[in-house]
Amino acid sequence: MLASPRMLNIFKKLIPALAIFMMLFTMACRKAILAPSRPSKAVLLDLVNNYRKASCTCGTVYYPPVNPVVWNDTLELAAKDHSDDMDTKQYFSHTGSDGSNTGDRLSKYNYLFTTYGENIAEGYANEQDVMLGWIKSTGHCQNIMDGDFKEMGVATKGKYWTQVFAAH
Repeated sequence: MLASPRMLNIFKKLIPALAIFMMLFTMACRKAILAPSRPSKAVLLDLVNNYRKASCTCGTVYYPPVNPVVWNDTLELAAKDHSDDMDTKQYFSHTGSDGSNTGDRLSKYNYLFTTYGENIAEGYANEQDVMLGWIKSTGHCQNIMDGDFKEMGVATKGKYWTQVFAAH
């Protein structure tokens, strides 16, 4: 049985709408990859310091081995502020929703810095995966390998990660 020209016309009009519906339905049902609510400080320090002691090429630039960083709870608080803000407002940027930068967030906690850097990430399920993402990104890798940084803190919220490096 062949469809009439009128029926074919109706189907042609329905197909784009059906395709949009299926796309939206699929997107709504996709589960977001959430970061752990309390990532392991020890694992993160080990991952970062293993790269720092071994040397690394970030993009096309070779970075020789540098001294390890230590954990700093104040840097973790500044990182937590930023991850919380990105999760609450659903955006992804180094600039806070209030226009703040990493230095502003550090100053809020009276951390007197001489230098700082920040890595952010979205949608990584664990410490190893986010670290690989950062190492594959030239700018993030450069932060990890920056010998001027002496301390680090990391925090997550929802699907967002924030890693802060600094030195007094």
